[in-house]
Amino acid sequence: MGEITALLETANTYHEEGDLAPALENFQQAYDLAQEADDKLNSAKALNGLGGVHFDLGLGKEALEFFNQSLELGKEIGDKSVQATAMNSLGLFHAQNGRNQDALEFYAQAIPLFQELDDKENEGWALSNAGMAHSNLGEKETALEFYEKSLVVYQSTDDRQAVGGMLNNIGKTYSAMGEREKAIDYMTQALAIREETDDLDGKATTLNNIGGVYADMGDKRKALDYFLQTVPMLEELDDKVALITTLTNVAASFEGIGEKRKAVPFKQRAKKLGKIMKQEAKKAKKMQRELLKSMGE
Repeated sequence: MGEITALLETANTYHEEGDLAPALENFQQAYDLAQEADDKLNSAKALNGLGGVHFDLGLGKEALEFFNQSLELGKEIGDKSVQATAMNSLGLFHAQNGRNQDALEFYAQAIPLFQELDDKENEGWALSNAGMAHSNLGEKETALEFYEKSLVVYQSTDDRQAVGGMLNNIGKTYSAMGEREKAIDYMTQALAIREETDDLDGKATTLNNIGGVYADMGDKRKALDYFLQTVPMLEELDDKVALITTLTNVAASFEGIGEKRKAVPFKQRAKKLGKIMKQEAKKAKKMQRELLKSMGE
């Protein structure tokens, strides 16, 4: 079974990096080999991976079928890890399609299985996903409870980046609840961990979030300081979506303190990036169509 495991690991790496074509190819090869070997465990893992890639390709119907097949196979062989992973995937699928209540039903099944398996990483992830679903439903206090549970779980692991992520989520939730001092406290803790772990993406996100809280408090100068710190990080990450938002926030902050001339170049740059993104989106759609064509979809 070594070849199948290697294919699955390679596929997961490609998928995490957003390289969908080779991810799809490796998951499919792993599935075909697992089927030939009557290896139902790895067949179920490959099906879950195929579901994830199809979902990222915008093929929701196919993705759902793969996730459900993975879950059914997991039940057939009695593998709780496969079942929990498939349920978490189904939860994410429904949440990203706006069906947060349905998502919560799957998370509610996945979480106790991960707990039974003592799988702390995935337990923390599923708890965080449930928190996000409750947040999307406007249930901020319940969301906070799940984020806090996730934080406790992650704190029992070596995953410091995940700890930083949960602290940031808790801070964002307090901000949405209007408790801005608590929000800044948690975000500041998150920022320290993200600096410690060299998590540039996370650091930029949290700096932006802190800036947003100060802007909501009416402290435009302090907000501006945080937004300006974020700009070079997002440039390094080449995160155009976040950069456009931050440039817009910088411009609004300059205007808020009466320095409208300084706002102009940031507005212009945000507009230019928006045009570039539209061009890139067209290219991405073309590549996706070519990939789908090669798949026979």
